[in-house]
Amino acid sequence: MHHIRERLKRLLDGIEGVELISEAEDGPQAVELIERKQPDLVLLDIQVPGLDGFGVIEALEKPPPGERSLSRSANISRVRGAA
Repeated sequence: MHHIRERLKRLLDGIEGVELISEAEDGPQAVELIERKQPDLVLLDIQVPGLDGFGVIEALEKPPPGERSLSRSANISRVRGAA
């Protein structure tokens, strides 16, 4: 799993205006970091220890206005908040 994260970081590093501000090792840590840092964009894995990506979204105290999230894995595709 870490090799995917490293590859994604390299891809994002090449995009002007994109700054990686944090990484989480599990769902509860992701919730804490998102609430504290208030990022513009969050990339979540569906299968993360402690609390899956959907659980992280649901656990956020103040989801952004008009929140939309797109999730993809080998066996699940789901769009939330889409009209």
